Amino acid sequence: MTISPSTFDAQLRYLSVAGFRTVFLDEVYACKRGVVSLDKMVALTFDDGYLDNWVFVFPLLRKYGMKATIFVSTDFVARTGNQLRPQSDQVGDKAPLHKGYLSWAEMRVMESSGLIDIQSHTRTHTWLFQNDQVVDFHHPGDGELPGMPYEWLTWNAMPKMKSRSLEMDGKTLERLVDYGLPIFSFDRALVGRQYFPDSSICKHLVSFVEEEGADFFSRDDWRSRLFGVYEQYVAANGIGGWYETEQEYLDRIRDELFGSKAILEKALNKRVDFLCWPGGAYTTEALSIAQEAYRATTAKGSPNIPGEDPTRIERISFRQFKRAHAGLDVLAVANFILKLRSYSEDAAIGRVWRMLRKTWRRLAREG
Repeated sequence: MTISPSTFDAQLRYLSVAGFRTVFLDEVYACKRGVVSLDKMVALTFDDGYLDNWVFVFPLLRKYGMKATIFVSTDFVARTGNQLRPQSDQVGDKAPLHKGYLSWAEMRVMESSGLIDIQSHTRTHTWLFQNDQVVDFHHPGDGELPGMPYEWLTWNAMPKMKSRSLEMDGKTLERLVDYGLPIFSFDRALVGRQYFPDSSICKHLVSFVEEEGADFFSRDDWRSRLFGVYEQYVAANGIGGWYETEQEYLDRIRDELFGSKAILEKALNKRVDFLCWPGGAYTTEALSIAQEAYRATTAKGSPNIPGEDPTRIERISFRQFKRAHAGLDVLAVANFILKLRSYSEDAAIGRVWRMLRKTWRRLAREG
């Protein structure tokens, strides 16, 4: 969840009192095709398949009899067998474990309730090297970098660890990959052909760091020294490395999109018709492949309007402040209400929301 459970509770309470109806995406799709009315309709969505969806979201949806869609990346599904972990309404004042990812057993229970619809968020949800430009080196602390931690280095090196990655702190996770590894320019996995660096360059840099000893990264010039070692090696040996071919890229995208759909459909015994792009990132080639497998994919930034392209499900997002404060929770709920009404009602409310949005963004940046 990107908001606190108390804020989500208040948002659901507002939807209930105001007479909104929560729906799954097949009904949004039908609305955009002009089959049914969009009036007082809201589709709630959650990305990534985090454990907190089971621990906090599902009990609150049960409380209000409301529905939501969860987009799951299949590589991250927890391997906990048939165990169902405690939910927030089962533990009293004790804080329940909520860091981790959903299991198949938990998804099946939520699906059977009629309140949760599981859909696809691709298989890997990762980042890949895009070209031969070195932008950094794997170093202590980069598993907890603000904004863009390099945790995906471990995901890619050890895919079976992905489902447990949230249960580990950043330092433990980052140590599973050798320090000194060059980090090449990277992006979301779906947006371009993958670059594979020459393994000998990587081994050379890792060996250099090992030879320098444990105090190497405490030096102020560690990064410039590594760039120097890299440039010297390239000057003497060439860059090496290669890109996947265009066909290999298309095959990989097809596996991401068709593969996740097949895994979800088999495990949950259901149809999977909707895809959420990780980070909203895709290419025209990826979109073309997605249209073979799914009825619609997600987009962001505008309302869903009858008569417009039904294969694009528009979404708006809500953020939570990093610091806890009762006044900020109130502001978060006010932001939700005004944003919702600005999309569904009049322009005056939209102007109020835009003013509030400026304040919200400033406070969110301040954390």
